[in-house]
Amino acid sequence: MFPGALQRGQCWISVLLLLFSFAGGHVTHAGQAPPKVVVSVKPLHSIVAGVMQGVGDPVLLISGSETPHGFSLRPSQARELQNAALVFWVGPELEQFLKKSINTLARQAEIIALGQVVPLLSYRKHGLWRKSDVYKGHDDVGHKKGGYRNADHYDQGSRDPHFWLDPVLMRKTVPVIARALSKMDPDHAILYRANSGLLEQRLERLHRHLEQKLAPVRQIPYLVFHDAYQYLETRYRLASVGTMTLDPERRPGARHLANIRHEVRHNRAKCLFKEPQFKSAILSVVKEAVAVRIGELDPLGIAQRPGPDAYFGTLIDLAENLVDCLSYSTVKAK
Repeated sequence: MFPGALQRGQCWISVLLLLFSFAGGHVTHAGQAPPKVVVSVKPLHSIVAGVMQGVGDPVLLISGSETPHGFSLRPSQARELQNAALVFWVGPELEQFLKKSINTLARQAEIIALGQVVPLLSYRKHGLWRKSDVYKGHDDVGHKKGGYRNADHYDQGSRDPHFWLDPVLMRKTVPVIARALSKMDPDHAILYRANSGLLEQRLERLHRHLEQKLAPVRQIPYLVFHDAYQYLETRYRLASVGTMTLDPERRPGARHLANIRHEVRHNRAKCLFKEPQFKSAILSVVKEAVAVRIGELDPLGIAQRPGPDAYFGTLIDLAENLVDCLSYSTVKAK
């Protein structure tokens, strides 16, 4: 990663600075505070916190059990935006509540939509989908070469913002974050670069771990609560067959419920996955009609403590919960 003697020397200097920051706190010049950084959702916040480690702590807007769907800013959060020098968000595809606020409250801040850094996939609309082609691998940005096509219709208009569920794509945001911080705060540029290098290595290790962890359940079909997981499914070639609802705030119609029961009854969905952010009455309705295993997936990591480790804990928990439910179904079937 750092060819040449000079670059190796710079790497060691960066590591020494990083170690010093861990041992003695923030590496700051006298009288200079780190920039005020605000991040919208926890997975992005975790990566920004990793790049800023040893310099300062970014502010997280949406924490706990909250979700960007239907979110409203509180006065304290509006003040954080007003005082921000740098704001990271996915973009209007996810945080609709921020679109107007950024223009009115964060006029002095630099705004970076990380959803514009990576290629976003088109949303799969409400319904059950099928594989249109056998997976033949992925290109360098995580697009599927075969992929999924909705059995009823396919929405080419809107883009799916949940790209952080692919750590290979998430890795592409790290140098963008580091450059933005270095431009805003050049006195700590060496530390930002050192942190970003370590973070990229950690994301690569996470990708290899998930590849190995999910491989045994790759062919086992399941249904998710809402369409938030196609980046994970695409990267690791998982066998999701559909979503239980298009709008997580609304119950699906009777026709779609009947289709879900049909999929489960004919063993085309071994598990149904709920989400902790939303009520899951629909799962009870399906389970009353047919016996099926229920699991839980959390794309935002609400149980994770905000900070540099939250993203990694979120992805590892997702993989473990997928494997637990799908492996159980396989053993039971035998």
